[in-house]
Amino acid sequence: MPSIVNRLIASTAAMLLIASIAGCGPTREQQQAIEAENAAAKAEESASRAEQAAAQALEAAQKATEAADKATIAVQDATREINRVAEHLDQINAEREAAAHRVHHRRYKKTAPSVTASAAASPAAPDSPASPAAHDSPAAANSPAASSSGTVADPR
Repeated sequence: MPSIVNRLIASTAAMLLIASIAGCGPTREQQQAIEAENAAAKAEESASRAEQAAAQALEAAQKATEAADKATIAVQDATREINRVAEHLDQINAEREAAAHRVHHRRYKKTAPSVTASAAASPAAPDSPASPAAHDSPAAANSPAASSSGTVADPR
């Protein structure tokens, strides 16, 4: 085998030597063919790099999709938590309002009967010094308890 390779190399070198001596360099068509082959090789390299870049972009897109899915799940979880807290706060506020209403209702029940009971028990007697009518009545003004300034003297 080494002899076949050596003969092939020798024959190729001889043909090149003969072609260069005779002044027959590569023809225009041969030069264009060589340039076309070089362009094709560059195009293949570019295509290979483009495929690698596309594969990397696809991988990045898949990772971005996974991250977006995780973010969506996180947002849904946060929304559920916010809604849960809002419902809890609404419940607390409703309980506070109900408690305040109960306290107000109890106070009203306690004060309402005592005011009406005291008003019914002592219906502002005209000769009572606490009633405004007693000060304005002519009987109170003529009473010996009234002083010259128009005020009622202390009956004690």
